[in-house]
Amino acid sequence: SKTGKPEIGSDVKNFYKKIASPPEDVFMEAENADFIDMQKPINFKKNVKLTYGKDTYLETEECQWTPKDDIVYFPQNLLIHSGNNLIKGNNATFNTHDKNFVIKSNIVSFFELEDFSAKKNTLQPKVKLAKLTSIGPLLFNHSFRSIKLSHPTTIKNIDFVLSADYIEFFLNEKNAIYLLKAEGNVNITLIEKNVIAWSPKATIDFSEKSYHFMSEDKLIPYIDLNGYRQSASYITYSEKTEILTAGPEVMSIKIIQDSKE
Repeated sequence: SKTGKPEIGSDVKNFYKKIASPPEDVFMEAENADFIDMQKPINFKKNVKLTYGKDTYLETEECQWTPKDDIVYFPQNLLIHSGNNLIKGNNATFNTHDKNFVIKSNIVSFFELEDFSAKKNTLQPKVKLAKLTSIGPLLFNHSFRSIKLSHPTTIKNIDFVLSADYIEFFLNEKNAIYLLKAEGNVNITLIEKNVIAWSPKATIDFSEKSYHFMSEDKLIPYIDLNGYRQSASYITYSEKTEILTAGPEVMSIKIIQDSKE
């Protein structure tokens, strides 16, 4: 300025730049911010938005950021958009350094599944989202692009329903689920194929539409299809080819209609 004094508000603008941008590519904005100094938590309130990367957005009404710990805490509800996926839950933390987040309870989410048929389709395929519900917690590991849910969880869309006590799945570069692992009372229903399966452990490759069921602690998986129940130590079923492989010994029984079995 002509007086030689710094412009009014320049220091304030510089300070706000510091508190508006956690490390690297993370950016945070809100209508209100309360703070004492940069060594203590900064409270953001009203229309809080946090972005990182090219297509991940977090929204809430209140959060606290502690710069020295690289942690953002969300005491209320949290909404996350990532590609075509959406995750909602309560009481969450986000690490601005490693980009991992934890949502502790009331998980309701929508995820895209990788579809082998879409690879053959030259037209843009219609995205089918699967709804996930869980009591939580949900743990997202940014480096491994994996999500873990350590309590009872259900995933369903128009094609299938899956429930299990523990689920972990992995996302491809387009944020679609391509591989899922489940343990503990795994129940799967393939609606279009009229197939029902139960297993103590299961792995699903969505890119190939293949299902792998494994025994554990003398608990034997089974699969119901074509009017018969097949039980074996391991079972592999391809939804794409409708081929079933099982062994080393297979027990097959005819399913009686209206049976309570």
